[in-house]
Amino acid sequence: TGTTSSSKDVAVSNKYIDAITLTDAVDGSGGLASNYQLPNLDSNNAPVLISARIVGLSADRVYNGSLDLIGTDVTITTGVGSETLTHTGTTSSSKDVAVSNKYIDTITLTDAIDGSGGLASNYQLPILDAANAPVLINAKTVGLSASRIYDGSEDLIGSDVTITTGVGSETLTHAGTTSSSKDVTVSNKYIDAITLKDAIDGSGGLASNYQIPDLNFANAPVDLSSKLVGINARKIYDGSLDLTGKVTIETGIEGEELSYSNALASDRGVADTEKYIQNIQLENSPSNEFVLSSNYHLPTLNHTNAPLVILPALLTITADDETKNYGLLPDLDPTSFESDGLIGNETVEEVLLFSDGAIKTANLGTYPIVPSFASGGTSILSNYDIVYVNGTLTVEPSLFEESTALAGLDSIKNNALVIENSGVSGIGSMKLTTMISGGPPPSPVLPSAAPSSILPSSLPGPSAPVANPVPGPTPLPSSSPSPSGMSAPAPSSAPAPSSAPAPSSVPESSSSPSSSPSSGGGSTAPSASSSSGGSSSAPAPAGSSSGSGGKSGGGGSGSGGDAGAGSSGNSNGLAVDLLDRPDTSTVGLVAVSVPADSSVSGTGFSFGLPAEVSSMVTEQPTAVDVTLQSGEPLPNWLKFDRSTAKFTSSAVPDGAFPITVMMKIGGQRVAIVISERTN
Repeated sequence: TGTTSSSKDVAVSNKYIDAITLTDAVDGSGGLASNYQLPNLDSNNAPVLISARIVGLSADRVYNGSLDLIGTDVTITTGVGSETLTHTGTTSSSKDVAVSNKYIDTITLTDAIDGSGGLASNYQLPILDAANAPVLINAKTVGLSASRIYDGSEDLIGSDVTITTGVGSETLTHAGTTSSSKDVTVSNKYIDAITLKDAIDGSGGLASNYQIPDLNFANAPVDLSSKLVGINARKIYDGSLDLTGKVTIETGIEGEELSYSNALASDRGVADTEKYIQNIQLENSPSNEFVLSSNYHLPTLNHTNAPLVILPALLTITADDETKNYGLLPDLDPTSFESDGLIGNETVEEVLLFSDGAIKTANLGTYPIVPSFASGGTSILSNYDIVYVNGTLTVEPSLFEESTALAGLDSIKNNALVIENSGVSGIGSMKLTTMISGGPPPSPVLPSAAPSSILPSSLPGPSAPVANPVPGPTPLPSSSPSPSGMSAPAPSSAPAPSSAPAPSSVPESSSSPSSSPSSGGGSTAPSASSSSGGSSSAPAPAGSSSGSGGKSGGGGSGSGGDAGAGSSGNSNGLAVDLLDRPDTSTVGLVAVSVPADSSVSGTGFSFGLPAEVSSMVTEQPTAVDVTLQSGEPLPNWLKFDRSTAKFTSSAVPDGAFPITVMMKIGGQRVAIVISERTN
């Protein structure tokens, strides 16, 4: 008992037993201590050999991408009290978690540094293999976060997710990663699903060396930012700043559309430069409750980011139609137009009007009135796309001709009869305005109308009876001049009774008293004479005047065709007067007076046109068009022969008169008024 060594350490040399007490055997061998003694206690007589102790080894750490095992990665079990050892140069046979049977393949034991007294020399390593020095490498927990702009989905892809390995340059990829919410304004969003994948960038990161943390807002937060929308507006000018229904919002996400409110333009005019949407409020989709305006934001509102295009409104300006008479200028009043398309109370003051027919000598017909250069008013014309629509300028005959065309038939008939029956020579020089004015005929006062006044063949014969005498008009003083070169009838001492028409068998030449021309170019007034029977002779027929027209007369009436025609080619008792010559600017007028019995059923008449008109017809018969004033064809009972320029009639129906025939000869027109004398 009580045996000790001179040293406890393996490495100390010449160790010896430096203390010992012998005691009797306890194994039954019979040895008695008293029978023995100790030698000199030294390294020669009592040497001590202490061998190195085999340590226990293992390693356990989190993956760090290397083979090194340092510090506490390694566990060294000395088995001797509290002695510990340290180590250096320790490595693992593999760095990766997934490799099996890893072990410490290199290690150097070193003395303890914790004061435990462990000396490496007192220990030795076991055989280094997976059994004696196993290595456990645990997967490393990665750091996770996600951040991206709203895209309408919960998916987190690619760089949306940040994976922090913490191991050098090693990276990882991921798949199947989603967010707990797709919307920007939802709080505490996090990655709620992810699968780690090996690196694809050559960094060597292996998903097996890593693990994901608990998935919650603390360990895997998700930050979604609102998406910038694109906006623009386009509208047709409407005079306001309002852009309701005119803004286009581009979310950039298929199927997501936003509404908006309070959209206003920076300017309202087409010509204003750099217009933009100056105010707008994004609103949730009206058709999809999951499309929220809070997931989007507006750009800075300026011409670059929120451009506005205002297109001109369509404005149609139509020139008013106008009618002018030949020889006059049209008004072409710059306010004579209609506009369609002006916005609100906006106005256009004037429009320039032009027409080729706006000269005095423009031919009869129609011409376009061309509007252009609108100006003035309250509108800004750059806000409109102006379409000008032509009006029509109608050039009609001169005021004289217009009166001809518009005069009532009864007025023409009545006034024509007054003149026709007056017996006044020079009727051809009288203007039509006298006929259609509706007033009394001009002075001098003419005698009572009667066919015998102007028709020579109607003068009574020597034995003709006198019937129903009527007082004549008061004669004009002899010193009074006659209008239009006409002389007044001579006064008579007794009223001039009307005489009955002479039989048609009386020759025209034998019944016509001679008349001598007056110094004024007209005919002298017929003389009145008394007979014992109280009858007076009829005034002599008027000769042709030197005015613009001529007159021809015949004897008594005939029946049908040319029967009973006089030397003029007209039916007996029928008078044809050219009251105005036709030309390119004047409508000619021919007055035809037929006897009263011409309207009796079964009778008729015929007459030729004055030479001035008939020559025009025969020279260009194919250019002649004869119609009623209404434009309808001539009635069946009235015919016109272009080759002879002659009208014929048979079986005139009752009530056929008066009738107005319009004759167009090339570019000239003639109105032929056929009326029936009432006496």
